[in-house]
Amino acid sequence: MGDRDGFCRRVDTHHGAVTQLPPPDPHVTRIGAGVPMPLQPMQPQPRKGLSTGAIVAIVIGGVIAVCCIAGLIMYAITPGTVRNAASRADGPQMQTSTSAAPAAAAPKASFYQPQPADFVLTAKVLEKSCFGSAGCNVQYRIEVTYNGAPLDPSKTYEVTYEVNGGEDPEINTLEVTGTKYSADDRESIGTKSSKTELTVTVTSVSMRLR
Repeated sequence: MGDRDGFCRRVDTHHGAVTQLPPPDPHVTRIGAGVPMPLQPMQPQPRKGLSTGAIVAIVIGGVIAVCCIAGLIMYAITPGTVRNAASRADGPQMQTSTSAAPAAAAPKASFYQPQPADFVLTAKVLEKSCFGSAGCNVQYRIEVTYNGAPLDPSKTYEVTYEVNGGEDPEINTLEVTGTKYSADDRESIGTKSSKTELTVTVTSVSMRLR
């Protein structure tokens, strides 16, 4: 039985004596009736920290994860046309092989087809011989004036004309090529009078066939 002072009293039933015992030690645990076992205070376990290599690996992994997430977000919000254009710009440029179309032949220049009215012919008298009432013998040469549009220089035109004023009309032909003409150097006609004037009329113009 215990008292207020914290001491325990033990009663000796054999001799009737009472013995005071010191209070129990709070640091001693009694297990049944065995020998008291002192308790040892628990040592705190040191906390294990992370090594530098592990910290670096975690940081790098976090950066890679953030980049991947950002790339996925940008891909999701980028329009398809922009992605296609970027892929075409980054990828190798393919050139379409097409055969060159043959150059179209240049159209031939169109030249004017001369008409009889485009020519003015005159008979230049070179020599005149008169025999009284028998009339005269006149020597002349044809001179040509052209008033039409430019002619094809690769073509030759035959100009047929008629000389009037003589006893009988004289018919002849000269040639025109480009800006030049070719005619007889001298022609002759008989007139009834020395005062007779010669006139020349173009009757036809045609292209000479080679």
